[in-house]
Amino acid sequence: MNLVIGTNNQQKAQTVGLVFQQLGIVISSVKILSAASGVAEAPHGKDTYTGARNRALRCREVTKNKNDICIGIESGIVNRYGIYFEEAWAVILCETDEYVGYSSGLVLPKKLLEIMKSKNLTHDKAIKFFDSDAERASNKDTWATYTDNALSRTLSIEEAVRNAAVQSLVHSMSMYH
Repeated sequence: MNLVIGTNNQQKAQTVGLVFQQLGIVISSVKILSAASGVAEAPHGKDTYTGARNRALRCREVTKNKNDICIGIESGIVNRYGIYFEEAWAVILCETDEYVGYSSGLVLPKKLLEIMKSKNLTHDKAIKFFDSDAERASNKDTWATYTDNALSRTLSIEEAVRNAAVQSLVHSMSMYH
């Protein structure tokens, strides 16, 4: 099985490989493509799913083999019941089928929300502002930034990919087949 992953992020690509290995799915090759999400740098709400889907579709356009498994992943912010969370979405395209998974979310820290509101900044710009104000090195792993490295965003990416992959690629006796 050949995977085509729409990301430049090595963390995301490694996470996909780990999930497939954990599910017992044999991978012949992995190709990483720079695939535009077509959404804002810091997506909100439905744009997170749309970004993941667009990345998977871009991979599908580029690959020459219709049997390749194309994967798009996107992290973003969602407002649920007045509470802001960061979550990840994964879209897997297999021939003509599409499988979707998303992760649980981590509540955005109040400090970050205050910066976003008071400075009128998007999530990504507020993180950079927070890092510079705190005299810390900028960390692309937002969950690690929120939690002082107690959690990693890899958890959400892994969960989203697993939730999509389990529908499409495992066990012929599962209810998804």
